[in-house]
Amino acid sequence: GEVLRELSLRDEDIVALEEELVDTRESLQRAMDGTDGDLLPPPETYRRVTLEVARATRYKRNLSIVAIEVMQTPGPLTAHERLAEVALMVQERMRSTDMLGQIDGEKLLIILPETPLQGARIFAERTEHFIRNNPIDYQGAAVPVRAQLYSTDLSQEAKPDAKTFMMAAIQGVEDMEPEHRTDHNTHGLRMWRSHARR
Repeated sequence: GEVLRELSLRDEDIVALEEELVDTRESLQRAMDGTDGDLLPPPETYRRVTLEVARATRYKRNLSIVAIEVMQTPGPLTAHERLAEVALMVQERMRSTDMLGQIDGEKLLIILPETPLQGARIFAERTEHFIRNNPIDYQGAAVPVRAQLYSTDLSQEAKPDAKTFMMAAIQGVEDMEPEHRTDHNTHGLRMWRSHARR
């Protein structure tokens, strides 16, 4: 009886093992889908956010997203080229479990599973700094690229659907003012802003 008691798993241990198994399966599924390290197109970006919101809500896990708006800057690069260059710089800083998707011609969205707001905040600040301090080498000339980053997480007070979650980040990055950084609550979502210096 004593041996059986020592070998028995507590309910919370079983839940932890189940969640670890789910995480492993989802990581494998991402690899099978060919999305690891790829820039997701808009429809796939929305689908991935939907899946991650459902998982975070079901298992009470952290989830953050970071919207990136690539700014129009003088120089020889087209909007598409600027977006592609920023995407490459962001991917260099992502974990294997993170996902990067395109929203439109000037915006990207980073999906950060298992990441609270503070972690997303640090990631956004470091990424903005990296982009700002690493101009693009274009035909031997250093071409600066600028981007605005806006972080949002799923708060514990409200669990929005994927569309609401994404729109909060998109609206946030579109509403940003130069050199404006703030923490605030809107509709139960905790948000943070980081604006790249021009």
